Amino acid sequence: MNEPYQPISCEMHDYFEIACLHRYALRVELRDGGLLQGWAADVFSREHVEYLRLLTHDEHLEIRLDAIRCIEATSHSASFGRVEF
Repeated sequence: MNEPYQPISCEMHDYFEIACLHRYALRVELRDGGLLQGWAADVFSREHVEYLRLLTHDEHLEIRLDAIRCIEATSHSASFGRVEF
């Protein structure tokens, strides 16, 4: 994604924080139609861009938050389900 970063709302950011705090399993739908699955590990910023670190079975992905269309917590004890951004 080469476009300037578009910050997400604080309310939406909270879902990422909760997912990382509890290491929820997530389905992540991207704005470009991609689908990723893994465990939420961290939300961080680098050079004024915020990212979600998603752990899969074989890699650690860094996904720009503004590239995410929705997340769905698939962990059994998750406190939220599907959230669209």
